[in-house]
Amino acid sequence: MFSSALTAFIRRALWFTFTSILVLISVLPVNQASTFPCDFWDETCLDGLAQVSTRIKFEPLFPKPIELFYGYDAYPPSIRKNPKHSHNSEQYYEDTVDENDKKDLLIKLSYWLGYDRDRVLASWTPNVTNPGNWTTEVALRVGNLTAYTGGGNHGCDNVWGLTCSVGLKNYLRQSLYDLSNSKRSYESPLEAVMDQMKWTSAMVPGCPSSFFEMGYTPVRAFVQENDYNGSIVVEQPGDYLDPWKTWYLHNTTAREQAVQVAVVIISRSPSPGSAPPSSKDDIHVELACVRAPKHRTPMSVLTALVDAAEKARSILEASVEQSNESVE
Repeated sequence: MFSSALTAFIRRALWFTFTSILVLISVLPVNQASTFPCDFWDETCLDGLAQVSTRIKFEPLFPKPIELFYGYDAYPPSIRKNPKHSHNSEQYYEDTVDENDKKDLLIKLSYWLGYDRDRVLASWTPNVTNPGNWTTEVALRVGNLTAYTGGGNHGCDNVWGLTCSVGLKNYLRQSLYDLSNSKRSYESPLEAVMDQMKWTSAMVPGCPSSFFEMGYTPVRAFVQENDYNGSIVVEQPGDYLDPWKTWYLHNTTAREQAVQVAVVIISRSPSPGSAPPSSKDDIHVELACVRAPKHRTPMSVLTALVDAAEKARSILEASVEQSNESVE
């Protein structure tokens, strides 16, 4: 009887260990790209030194939140060292590089969006009451902006405050509305507005002036709606093996990039040549602010945990088998 109780106790302990390891593995933020090495110069993938993701609500077009992924890699690899276990520390990477050597440093940036494309297509219905053509686009700007992210507007309110977030969204909606009423020739509504902000030194009350000191800001359309013929085209979502955009920054270290805030703008506005909406409120704009790095679990740690789980499972199966033989 004592032997049976001891066996049952051991089985329960092993089962608890096995399930605990599986739960731990499931919640660890593993950098999946590290299992598929990607060359630093390959723009079709990202083996990120740091990567972060956040969810952006964009209803009703997207019934479930859009997931933004942003990450970067560093070159040469010698500066990729000593990751500290702090998500927000400005000293996350101890890349002590002499200023004279910074001219040889590069940062590779990538981003993409993830979403349930089939669900978007299934849930969409054309607007027959006030038909039009609509373009949904995403822009990402990074540089000249350091702060801690968090709070409302998908992490932007902690960067510059609610006043700036509200003012910036209103400014973008108004600019997109004015563009649709103009006779200007353009291919991308959001890109045209971003260029306008860059060249006119636009200012929004409560916003840091550094936000408008923009360098390269890639813009990409990913949804096209046509209410007249009842059609919608939605791009395939991206991933680390197929990022939506990759570009390079010169004279930047990993530590310097780690404190930069990436600002994401998603807009739904009239397509070029389409009739303007009745008001700027018909135009949808959302902001999101993220900052990498987000600590990722090394693959060596994950492999060790998987091995431990497998060993625990083997011992558990052997224990059960031995217990069944004892009963027989």
